[in-house]
Amino acid sequence: MNHWIHELNRNHDKRESLPRSALCVIVTVIRTRGSTPREIGTSMVTTLDGCWGTIGGGELEYQCQSIATNLLNTEQANTRTMRNFPLGSNCGQCCGGVVDVLFEVTGAQSSSWPIWIEQARDALLQADECILARCLPSDRLTAENATLIYTSSSQTSSIQKALAKFQSSAQTCAVLNIEQDGLQQKWFVERVVNRNVHIAVFGAGHVGRAVVNTLATIDAQLICIDSRQDFCAQDTRANVDVAYATDPARLAAQLPAHSFCVVMTHSHAQDFEICHALLRRQDIEFCGLIGSSSKKAKYLRLTKKIGLTKCQTDGLTCPIGVSGINSKTPADIAISVAAQVLQAIERMHMRTSHTEPNHIQEQESQRAALHY
Repeated sequence: MNHWIHELNRNHDKRESLPRSALCVIVTVIRTRGSTPREIGTSMVTTLDGCWGTIGGGELEYQCQSIATNLLNTEQANTRTMRNFPLGSNCGQCCGGVVDVLFEVTGAQSSSWPIWIEQARDALLQADECILARCLPSDRLTAENATLIYTSSSQTSSIQKALAKFQSSAQTCAVLNIEQDGLQQKWFVERVVNRNVHIAVFGAGHVGRAVVNTLATIDAQLICIDSRQDFCAQDTRANVDVAYATDPARLAAQLPAHSFCVVMTHSHAQDFEICHALLRRQDIEFCGLIGSSSKKAKYLRLTKKIGLTKCQTDGLTCPIGVSGINSKTPADIAISVAAQVLQAIERMHMRTSHTEPNHIQEQESQRAALHY
Protein backbone atom coordinates (compact mmCIF):
# COMPACT_ATOMS: atom_id res chain seq x y z
CA MET A 1 0.00 0.00 0.00
CA ASN A 2 2.82 2.40 0.89
CA HIS A 3 5.21 1.08 -1.75
CA TRP A 4 5.96 4.53 -3.14
CA ILE A 5 7.05 5.69 0.34
CA HIS A 6 9.23 2.57 0.62
CA GLU A 7 10.83 3.59 -2.69
CA LEU A 8 11.56 7.08 -1.38
CA ASN A 9 13.15 5.46 1.65
CA ARG A 10 15.11 2.98 -0.44
CA ASN A 11 16.44 5.67 -2.77
CA HIS A 12 16.89 8.36 -0.12
CA ASP A 13 20.52 8.90 -1.04
CA LYS A 14 20.61 7.88 -4.69
CA ARG A 15 17.29 9.48 -5.79
CA GLU A 16 17.51 7.28 -8.89
CA SER A 17 13.76 6.95 -9.33
CA LEU A 18 12.70 10.36 -8.01
CA PRO A 19 15.30 13.09 -8.59
CA ARG A 20 15.31 15.85 -5.99
CA SER A 21 15.21 18.54 -8.66
CA ALA A 22 12.12 17.26 -10.46
CA LEU A 23 8.41 17.43 -9.85
CA CYS A 24 6.58 14.14 -9.71
CA VAL A 25 2.95 13.05 -9.68
CA ILE A 26 1.76 10.51 -7.12
CA VAL A 27 -1.12 8.62 -8.76
CA THR A 28 -3.31 6.80 -6.22
CA VAL A 29 -6.40 4.60 -6.47
CA ILE A 30 -8.70 6.06 -3.79
CA ARG A 31 -12.01 4.31 -4.49
CA THR A 32 -13.12 1.24 -6.43
CA ARG A 33 -16.48 -0.28 -7.36
CA GLY A 34 -16.78 -3.73 -8.87
CA SER A 35 -13.86 -5.67 -10.35
CA THR A 36 -10.71 -3.54 -10.77
CA PRO A 37 -7.03 -4.24 -11.54
CA ARG A 38 -5.66 -3.01 -8.18
CA GLU A 39 -6.99 -2.30 -4.70
CA ILE A 40 -7.60 0.99 -2.91
CA GLY A 41 -4.37 2.68 -1.82
CA THR A 42 -2.28 1.41 -4.75
CA SER A 43 0.03 4.15 -6.04
CA MET A 44 2.52 4.83 -8.80
CA VAL A 45 4.86 7.78 -9.27
CA THR A 46 5.36 9.54 -12.59
CA THR A 47 8.14 11.97 -13.55
CA LEU A 48 9.04 13.46 -16.92
CA ASP A 49 11.76 10.79 -17.12
CA GLY A 50 9.51 7.80 -16.52
CA CYS A 51 7.25 5.96 -14.14
CA TRP A 52 7.75 3.79 -11.05
CA GLY A 53 5.14 1.36 -9.79
CA THR A 54 1.83 0.35 -11.32
CA ILE A 55 -1.88 0.83 -10.67
CA GLY A 56 -2.76 -2.18 -12.78
CA GLY A 57 -1.50 -1.59 -16.30
CA GLY A 58 -3.69 -1.58 -19.37
CA GLU A 59 -5.58 1.40 -20.75
CA LEU A 60 -6.31 2.77 -17.26
CA GLU A 61 -2.63 3.15 -16.45
CA TYR A 62 -1.87 4.50 -19.93
CA GLN A 63 -4.46 7.24 -19.52
CA CYS A 64 -3.27 8.04 -15.99
CA GLN A 65 0.33 8.34 -17.17
CA SER A 66 -0.78 10.74 -19.90
CA ILE A 67 -2.74 12.86 -17.40
CA ALA A 68 0.22 12.86 -14.99
CA THR A 69 2.64 13.94 -17.72
CA ASN A 70 0.31 16.77 -18.70
CA LEU A 71 0.09 17.89 -15.07
CA LEU A 72 3.89 17.92 -14.81
CA ASN A 73 4.02 20.28 -17.78
CA THR A 74 1.25 22.61 -16.61
CA GLU A 75 0.81 22.54 -12.83
CA GLN A 76 2.74 23.77 -9.81
CA ALA A 77 3.74 21.59 -6.87
CA ASN A 78 1.22 20.88 -4.09
CA THR A 79 -1.80 20.66 -6.36
CA ARG A 80 -4.30 17.80 -6.58
CA THR A 81 -6.98 16.65 -8.95
CA MET A 82 -9.27 13.61 -9.15
CA ARG A 83 -10.57 11.64 -12.11
CA ASN A 84 -13.21 8.94 -12.42
CA PHE A 85 -12.59 5.97 -14.75
CA PRO A 86 -15.40 3.57 -15.74
CA LEU A 87 -13.14 0.77 -16.95
CA GLY A 88 -15.56 -0.71 -19.45
CA SER A 89 -16.90 2.35 -21.26
CA ASN A 90 -13.89 4.64 -20.77
CA CYS A 91 -10.94 2.25 -20.93
CA GLY A 92 -12.25 -0.75 -22.83
CA GLN A 93 -11.17 -3.11 -20.02
CA CYS A 94 -13.26 -6.21 -19.58
CA CYS A 95 -13.24 -6.16 -15.76
CA GLY A 96 -15.87 -3.41 -16.02
CA GLY A 97 -15.45 -1.81 -12.58
CA VAL A 98 -15.05 1.87 -11.72
CA VAL A 99 -11.92 3.51 -10.31
CA ASP A 100 -11.43 6.95 -8.76
CA VAL A 101 -7.85 8.18 -9.05
CA LEU A 102 -6.11 10.99 -7.17
CA PHE A 103 -3.29 12.89 -8.93
CA GLU A 104 -0.91 14.79 -6.64
CA VAL A 105 1.80 17.04 -8.06
CA THR A 106 4.67 17.30 -5.64
CA GLY A 107 8.44 17.49 -5.61
CA ALA A 108 11.56 18.31 -3.69
CA GLN A 109 12.46 21.79 -2.63
CA SER A 110 16.27 22.21 -2.54
CA SER A 111 17.48 19.17 -0.55
CA SER A 112 14.22 18.08 1.07
CA TRP A 113 10.92 16.53 0.10
CA PRO A 114 7.69 18.09 1.40
CA ILE A 115 7.44 17.68 5.15
CA TRP A 116 4.58 15.17 5.01
CA ILE A 117 6.61 12.85 2.76
CA GLU A 118 9.59 13.16 5.10
CA GLN A 119 7.37 12.40 8.11
CA ALA A 120 5.80 9.36 6.42
CA ARG A 121 9.23 8.04 5.49
CA ASP A 122 10.49 8.60 9.06
CA ALA A 123 7.51 6.58 10.36
CA LEU A 124 8.53 3.70 8.12
CA LEU A 125 12.16 3.94 9.20
CA GLN A 126 11.16 3.87 12.86
CA ALA A 127 8.55 1.12 12.32
CA ASP A 128 5.88 3.42 13.81
CA GLU A 129 2.35 3.25 12.49
CA CYS A 130 0.81 6.58 11.60
CA ILE A 131 -2.07 7.82 9.45
CA LEU A 132 -1.47 9.77 6.24
CA ALA A 133 -4.51 11.97 5.52
CA ARG A 134 -4.82 13.92 2.28
CA CYS A 135 -7.55 16.47 1.73
CA LEU A 136 -9.32 15.77 -1.56
CA PRO A 137 -9.81 18.55 -4.12
CA SER A 138 -12.58 21.04 -3.36
CA ASP A 139 -13.12 24.78 -3.12
CA ARG A 140 -11.62 24.64 0.38
CA LEU A 141 -8.35 22.94 -0.59
CA THR A 142 -5.32 24.97 0.49
CA ALA A 143 -1.67 24.22 1.05
CA GLU A 144 -2.25 24.46 4.81
CA ASN A 145 -4.97 21.81 5.08
CA ALA A 146 -3.85 19.58 2.23
CA THR A 147 -2.03 16.87 4.18
CA LEU A 148 -1.76 15.63 7.76
CA ILE A 149 0.36 13.01 9.45
CA TYR A 150 -1.57 11.70 12.46
CA THR A 151 -0.29 9.74 15.44
CA SER A 152 -2.21 8.81 18.56
CA SER A 153 -0.55 11.64 20.50
CA SER A 154 -3.05 14.30 19.39
CA GLN A 155 -6.87 14.23 19.35
CA THR A 156 -8.01 17.84 19.63
CA SER A 157 -9.56 18.91 16.34
CA SER A 158 -12.50 17.23 14.60
CA ILE A 159 -10.11 15.94 11.93
CA GLN A 160 -7.78 14.39 14.51
CA LYS A 161 -10.69 12.75 16.30
CA ALA A 162 -11.92 11.25 13.04
CA LEU A 163 -8.43 9.96 12.27
CA ALA A 164 -8.17 8.46 15.77
CA LYS A 165 -11.41 6.57 15.13
CA PHE A 166 -10.05 5.36 11.79
CA GLN A 167 -6.81 4.22 13.43
CA SER A 168 -8.73 2.05 15.88
CA SER A 169 -10.75 0.45 13.07
CA ALA A 170 -9.82 -2.52 10.88
CA GLN A 171 -9.48 -0.47 7.70
CA THR A 172 -6.22 0.15 5.85
CA CYS A 173 -7.46 3.10 3.81
CA ALA A 174 -10.71 4.93 3.13
CA VAL A 175 -12.33 8.15 1.98
CA LEU A 176 -13.80 9.91 5.02
CA ASN A 177 -16.29 12.76 5.23
CA ILE A 178 -15.05 14.97 8.06
CA GLU A 179 -16.86 18.03 9.34
CA GLN A 180 -14.69 21.07 9.97
CA ASP A 181 -15.99 24.54 10.80
CA GLY A 182 -19.50 23.43 9.95
CA LEU A 183 -18.59 22.16 6.47
CA GLN A 184 -18.05 18.62 5.18
CA GLN A 185 -14.69 17.85 3.58
CA LYS A 186 -13.53 14.57 2.01
CA TRP A 187 -10.18 13.14 3.07
CA PHE A 188 -8.31 10.11 1.75
CA VAL A 189 -6.68 8.38 4.71
CA GLU A 190 -4.32 5.40 4.82
CA ARG A 191 -2.13 3.66 7.32
CA VAL A 192 1.60 4.08 6.92
CA VAL A 193 2.94 0.75 8.14
CA ASN A 194 6.39 -0.73 7.80
CA ARG A 195 5.62 -4.07 6.20
CA ASN A 196 9.17 -4.84 5.11
CA VAL A 197 9.56 -8.42 3.96
CA HIS A 198 12.93 -10.05 4.62
CA ILE A 199 13.99 -12.98 2.45
CA ALA A 200 17.18 -14.97 2.95
CA VAL A 201 18.53 -17.28 0.25
CA PHE A 202 21.25 -19.62 1.48
CA GLY A 203 23.39 -20.64 -1.48
CA ALA A 204 24.64 -18.50 -4.37
CA GLY A 205 24.94 -21.24 -6.96
CA HIS A 206 23.04 -21.36 -10.25
CA VAL A 207 19.66 -21.97 -8.61
CA GLY A 208 20.27 -19.62 -5.70
CA ARG A 209 21.18 -16.74 -8.00
CA ALA A 210 18.12 -17.45 -10.16
CA VAL A 211 15.88 -17.37 -7.07
CA VAL A 212 17.42 -14.06 -5.96
CA ASN A 213 16.95 -12.55 -9.43
CA THR A 214 13.29 -13.55 -9.46
CA LEU A 215 12.45 -12.41 -5.94
CA ALA A 216 14.41 -9.15 -6.30
CA THR A 217 11.56 -7.78 -8.43
CA ILE A 218 9.05 -7.83 -5.54
CA ASP A 219 8.79 -5.39 -2.64
CA ALA A 220 11.19 -7.18 -0.29
CA GLN A 221 14.68 -6.95 1.14
CA LEU A 222 16.85 -9.92 0.14
CA ILE A 223 20.10 -11.32 1.42
CA CYS A 224 22.00 -14.08 -0.37
CA ILE A 225 24.43 -15.98 1.87
CA ASP A 226 27.21 -18.35 0.82
CA SER A 227 30.27 -19.88 2.45
CA ARG A 228 32.28 -19.67 -0.77
CA GLN A 229 33.84 -16.22 -1.05
CA ASP A 230 34.26 -16.37 -4.83
CA PHE A 231 30.46 -16.77 -5.14
CA CYS A 232 29.74 -13.58 -3.19
CA ALA A 233 30.18 -10.76 -5.69
CA GLN A 234 28.30 -7.69 -4.48
CA ASP A 235 24.93 -6.90 -6.05
CA THR A 236 24.18 -3.36 -7.24
CA ARG A 237 20.41 -3.62 -6.65
CA ALA A 238 19.19 -1.51 -3.72
CA ASN A 239 17.16 -4.35 -2.16
CA VAL A 240 19.73 -7.15 -2.51
CA ASP A 241 22.64 -7.81 -0.15
CA VAL A 242 25.23 -10.56 -0.56
CA ALA A 243 27.03 -11.98 2.47
CA TYR A 244 30.06 -14.24 2.70
CA ALA A 245 29.87 -16.37 5.83
CA THR A 246 32.12 -19.23 6.87
CA ASP A 247 29.29 -20.32 9.19
CA PRO A 248 25.94 -19.58 7.48
CA ALA A 249 24.00 -21.22 10.31
CA ARG A 250 25.21 -18.46 12.63
CA LEU A 251 23.70 -15.85 10.29
CA ALA A 252 20.50 -17.90 10.16
CA ALA A 253 20.15 -17.44 13.90
CA GLN A 254 20.54 -13.66 13.50
CA LEU A 255 17.98 -13.00 10.76
CA PRO A 256 15.05 -10.65 11.51
CA ALA A 257 11.96 -12.28 12.96
CA HIS A 258 9.34 -13.34 10.39
CA SER A 259 11.94 -13.83 7.66
CA PHE A 260 11.30 -16.09 4.67
CA CYS A 261 14.19 -18.49 4.08
CA VAL A 262 15.21 -20.71 1.19
CA VAL A 263 18.05 -23.17 1.75
CA MET A 264 19.94 -24.49 -1.29
CA THR A 265 23.66 -24.59 -0.56
CA HIS A 266 26.26 -26.83 -2.19
CA SER A 267 26.52 -28.97 0.96
CA HIS A 268 23.90 -31.26 2.51
CA ALA A 269 25.64 -30.97 5.87
CA GLN A 270 25.49 -27.19 5.66
CA ASP A 271 21.82 -27.35 4.63
CA PHE A 272 21.10 -29.37 7.77
CA GLU A 273 22.92 -26.93 10.07
CA ILE A 274 21.09 -23.95 8.56
CA CYS A 275 17.66 -25.61 8.75
CA HIS A 276 18.35 -26.65 12.34
CA ALA A 277 19.19 -23.03 13.26
CA LEU A 278 16.05 -21.75 11.52
CA LEU A 279 13.59 -24.33 12.84
CA ARG A 280 14.63 -24.02 16.47
CA ARG A 281 13.84 -20.25 16.34
CA GLN A 282 10.08 -20.73 15.75
CA ASP A 283 9.69 -17.15 14.45
CA ILE A 284 10.58 -17.86 10.81
CA GLU A 285 7.64 -17.50 8.43
CA PHE A 286 8.95 -19.92 5.80
CA CYS A 287 11.81 -22.43 5.84
CA GLY A 288 12.14 -24.11 2.45
CA LEU A 289 14.79 -26.70 1.64
CA ILE A 290 15.67 -27.77 -1.88
CA GLY A 291 15.68 -31.52 -2.32
CA SER A 292 13.52 -34.63 -2.43
CA SER A 293 11.10 -36.30 -0.02
CA SER A 294 13.85 -38.78 0.90
CA LYS A 295 16.16 -35.88 1.79
CA LYS A 296 13.45 -34.47 4.04
CA ALA A 297 12.94 -37.85 5.72
CA LYS A 298 16.67 -38.10 6.43
CA TYR A 299 16.71 -34.58 7.87
CA LEU A 300 13.73 -35.31 10.09
CA ARG A 301 15.49 -38.37 11.51
CA LEU A 302 18.55 -36.26 12.27
CA THR A 303 16.57 -33.42 13.85
CA LYS A 304 14.73 -35.88 16.08
CA LYS A 305 18.08 -37.11 17.40
CA ILE A 306 19.17 -33.58 18.33
CA GLY A 307 15.94 -32.75 20.14
CA LEU A 308 13.77 -30.72 17.78
CA THR A 309 10.05 -31.26 18.40
CA LYS A 310 7.50 -32.22 15.79
CA CYS A 311 6.01 -28.75 16.10
CA GLN A 312 9.37 -27.28 15.13
CA THR A 313 10.07 -29.70 12.26
CA ASP A 314 6.56 -29.15 10.85
CA GLY A 315 7.91 -25.75 9.79
CA LEU A 316 10.18 -27.36 7.18
CA THR A 317 8.99 -27.31 3.57
CA CYS A 318 10.78 -29.86 1.42
CA PRO A 319 10.69 -30.32 -1.52
CA ILE A 320 10.15 -26.65 -2.36
CA GLY A 321 8.23 -25.04 -5.19
CA VAL A 322 4.60 -25.05 -6.22
CA SER A 323 3.12 -28.28 -7.52
CA GLY A 324 2.80 -28.96 -11.21
CA ILE A 325 6.23 -27.62 -12.26
CA ASN A 326 8.63 -30.51 -12.82
CA SER A 327 11.38 -28.75 -14.76
CA LYS A 328 14.81 -28.75 -13.10
CA THR A 329 16.35 -25.77 -14.90
CA PRO A 330 17.46 -22.98 -12.51
CA ALA A 331 15.10 -20.40 -14.04
CA ASP A 332 12.06 -22.68 -13.81
CA ILE A 333 12.89 -23.77 -10.26
CA ALA A 334 13.29 -20.10 -9.31
CA ILE A 335 9.82 -19.22 -10.61
CA SER A 336 8.28 -22.16 -8.76
CA VAL A 337 10.08 -21.33 -5.49
CA ALA A 338 9.29 -17.61 -5.79
CA ALA A 339 5.60 -18.44 -6.22
CA GLN A 340 5.66 -20.53 -3.04
CA VAL A 341 7.43 -17.76 -1.11
CA LEU A 342 4.82 -15.28 -2.35
CA GLN A 343 2.08 -17.57 -1.08
CA ALA A 344 3.75 -17.59 2.33
CA ILE A 345 4.05 -13.79 2.28
CA GLU A 346 0.35 -13.49 1.41
CA ARG A 347 -0.54 -15.76 4.33
CA MET A 348 1.46 -13.59 6.71
CA HIS A 349 -0.14 -10.41 5.42
CA MET A 350 -3.61 -11.91 5.68
CA ARG A 351 -2.90 -12.96 9.25
CA THR A 352 -1.56 -9.55 10.32
CA SER A 353 -3.62 -7.27 8.08
CA HIS A 354 -5.99 -4.58 9.39
CA THR A 355 -8.14 -5.11 6.31
CA GLU A 356 -11.80 -5.92 6.94
CA PRO A 357 -12.89 -9.44 5.88
CA ASN A 358 -15.26 -8.32 3.11
CA HIS A 359 -12.53 -6.10 1.68
CA ILE A 360 -10.10 -9.04 1.70
CA GLN A 361 -12.64 -11.20 -0.12
CA GLU A 362 -13.08 -8.46 -2.73
CA GLN A 363 -9.30 -8.24 -3.25
CA GLU A 364 -9.04 -12.01 -3.65
CA SER A 365 -11.81 -12.09 -6.24
CA GLN A 366 -10.11 -9.26 -8.13
CA ARG A 367 -6.78 -11.11 -8.20
CA ALA A 368 -8.48 -14.22 -9.57
CA ALA A 369 -9.32 -12.60 -12.92
CA LEU A 370 -7.44 -10.91 -15.74
CA HIS A 371 -8.25 -7.21 -15.83
CA TYR A 372 -6.86 -5.97 -19.09
